[in-house]
Amino acid sequence: MNKTIYISAIIFLSLIFALSSCDSPTNTAIFKTNEVDFNDINQTPGFVWFTPRYNEYVCDSNIILQIKSAIKPEHNFYFYAMPSCDCENYQDIFPYSIKILHKAGISKEQFKMIVLKDKNADHPYKNIVHLKDLPEIFLIKNNISVYSIGDTVKQRMNDTSVDYKKALLELVILEAIQANQ
Repeated sequence: MNKTIYISAIIFLSLIFALSSCDSPTNTAIFKTNEVDFNDINQTPGFVWFTPRYNEYVCDSNIILQIKSAIKPEHNFYFYAMPSCDCENYQDIFPYSIKILHKAGISKEQFKMIVLKDKNADHPYKNIVHLKDLPEIFLIKNNISVYSIGDTVKQRMNDTSVDYKKALLELVILEAIQANQ
């Protein structure tokens, strides 16, 4: 009797282990590097936080006008983010920056959104950008990374008491564009 229970327990645990080790399509999608279209971000696993954060941000309209007049067709923005990011202090950089660029009228062709498992994950633009952390935003000009907006914002947040939700992002994006005319 004890032997039957013991064997049944081993079979049961083996079955549970085998089933739990299988990758479901959802888990595979979360950890696969993907280039995501803005319209699909809400359907991307791990990004339920994106739209509420995007919608809550109020852009500085004066700086938006300056960005709009400074932006050139050769300016591109590459956004890198991780699903369900545990980077609470910096997570807002991703949706806020996209909203700033939308408000400035940047074309869809001028930005790429790449979802990564972590900063070391393989991605299609690794020959152009080097990721130190996530989220990250790069200004790309003529296929060359010329400015790390994410690093600059993070550095300024750490160096000053400025709240980046109060126009710091707009100012850094404007600075990046103006420095790379």
